[in-house]
Amino acid sequence: MAKVTIDESTKSLLTQSDHNDFGLLYGLIDSDDIFILGCAKCNTLTDLASPNWNLCLQEIHPCLPGGILVCGIFLTNLNDDESLTQLCKNSLANLAKSKLMNKAKVLVGICVDGKNEISTILTHHSDQLISMSSQSKLLEQLNDKVLRFRMKVDTPIYFNPDNRNSIQRQMHRLKQMIESTSKCYFFPDWKFMLSSDSCKSGDDEKTCNHIFISQANSVDKKSEIDVEIVQKSTNISSNSHTPILECEILTSDECKLYEIPLTIEILVFCFRDTRMKQLSKLFTDTLLLQLDKIENLLQDNNKNPVGAIPAIFHYYLSDIGCPIMIMYPNLQVSGDLIAEESLEDCRRNLHKIFYLPDNKPLLRRANSYQYRSRFTDGHLVNTHEGLPMTKNDSTQIALVAGYYSYYHYMQDNINDDQWGCAYRSFQTLFSWFRHQGYTDKPTPMHKDIQQALCDVGDKPSTFIGSKKWIGSYEVNICLDHFLNVSSRIICVSSGAELPQKARELIRHFKTEGTPIMIGGGVLAHTILGISFNDITGEVKFLILDPHYTGKDDLKNIQTKGWCGWKGPNFWDQRANYNLCLPMAPSMI
Repeated sequence: MAKVTIDESTKSLLTQSDHNDFGLLYGLIDSDDIFILGCAKCNTLTDLASPNWNLCLQEIHPCLPGGILVCGIFLTNLNDDESLTQLCKNSLANLAKSKLMNKAKVLVGICVDGKNEISTILTHHSDQLISMSSQSKLLEQLNDKVLRFRMKVDTPIYFNPDNRNSIQRQMHRLKQMIESTSKCYFFPDWKFMLSSDSCKSGDDEKTCNHIFISQANSVDKKSEIDVEIVQKSTNISSNSHTPILECEILTSDECKLYEIPLTIEILVFCFRDTRMKQLSKLFTDTLLLQLDKIENLLQDNNKNPVGAIPAIFHYYLSDIGCPIMIMYPNLQVSGDLIAEESLEDCRRNLHKIFYLPDNKPLLRRANSYQYRSRFTDGHLVNTHEGLPMTKNDSTQIALVAGYYSYYHYMQDNINDDQWGCAYRSFQTLFSWFRHQGYTDKPTPMHKDIQQALCDVGDKPSTFIGSKKWIGSYEVNICLDHFLNVSSRIICVSSGAELPQKARELIRHFKTEGTPIMIGGGVLAHTILGISFNDITGEVKFLILDPHYTGKDDLKNIQTKGWCGWKGPNFWDQRANYNLCLPMAPSMI
């Protein structure tokens, strides 16, 4: 009997739907064990009585990493339990017949009734109802069983814009190379190569666990194993012969070629007991699927701006149980970046498919995952991570949502010691909007901030190039000027009053998630979070201090308290304070 486990966040999505929905379940399958990691709504389906699952699969398959399989369907909020169960059985049977479906032994159907309760869980090859358990962050729970691989391939292709078949020919050659026996998959950290020669040595029958655990360095369970694809330049064959050079005379029109600097980037998941031969096929199938998507995008004039070069972006989102891969038209042939605004319809459709909120930019290119490092702008990112927190049932803790960069004194070749703390706090706030994809503008420097304040009439021209301070109101003005972001201002007459604003700050972090700039007396700081005990009234503030002048050493910054939890006595008890609370715009 199949054993089904579903990610807790996916279960919540299914049981919180307020209207009729149907779509696909996806996850990992290990023999008869099914681990459901996520769900995807089928926007292309309108009639479940005779569904065309191929349309839905074509839309969702390319977004899933290799090894993450479609493993069933879901139907939600349909009132008649008996007819719902029969509809689910019929839909499962139709899905199993789809030519695009994987050869899974078991497919699961989940039915959610009008009371938003899971009423039925069944499989397509049996009328027997089955049980299902749920786990929070299921993919993390599978770290001991699952390996993750990442492969990035840079390869140029050449095409004639007046001949649509030229792209098809180039892509065909690329696919032939990937399918050929002369290609090899190389694992640089393990100095191991998987090729057709591996079959002769028997390595292809070994399991991933044997290859990657038997090495001197064991696999980090939470990181990706790098893979490269290489091609053998020579081939021993009994049919060897003298090379023949063929020349083809082209017309001037045929010689008009453009280069596309193509990048293929895939993720692959597999269980540790997977045989290397199966892993090799998984790599190949995932690469071919992505190449099909690239070819379709290059040749689809309706969706692809003229001369646009696609790129693949990976997203690790808390609302989705596993990473997804999204392909966007990214660059013009001239090298200019395609504007985010032109991709809004595509993003909006993806938000609907994966049940993402329609007021947050989660799938912009700037939101994509940066492998190995989050040092995307040369500054430390999320310096609060790893700090100890006191947790108990009576304490509420609310933190900044997403990523930010730590800006402080003496960075960027600017000596702003003793006067630039509010400028640095503004830059930290600005970086949050960059990391979350709200803007791709560069972070303003001190003179940019001063110029902006002069442009809006807040300061005289003599302010530019000076070492004069700014405060919360100026930060508010600059957020509006550079980002069109509105802010709330909270004023308190003394630092002793700040703990009284604890609940208001908790609400801000839970609804907006942006860092807060606070200025009082002669100092400015950034608030990243707050801890509030409902019983004792104890309040602590998570502070990021811009007055730091040292090197970007995370350990030193945390241990010396430049980023850390502070009690109410941290604030000047007699100075008045103004807080600038940026409000995240509603957008995709």
